Amino acid sequence: MSRQVQGYLYLALAMLTVGSTVIASKLIASGLPPFSATALRFAIAFPVLLLLMRATGARLPRFSRHDRLILIIQAGAGSVGYTTLLISG
Repeated sequence: MSRQVQGYLYLALAMLTVGSTVIASKLIASGLPPFSATALRFAIAFPVLLLLMRATGARLPRFSRHDRLILIIQAGAGSVGYTTLLISG
């Protein structure tokens, strides 16, 4: 498989994952409050991330204090804010 075909395959899989987020959010919204659903999402995603990191041998990078602050703000606004608003809507 060529690198270009592999790239297209990865992009297609990423879009399937992103598209399924809306459907999953609709299902979750019928049974859980938005903040609980967001917490549950990250409680499931974090161990999966750790398993993938272990399987690939990846390590968390070291960031300066300033970069950590920026990442926390981006995560709060981007991931938590987006998920909460998506489930609320």
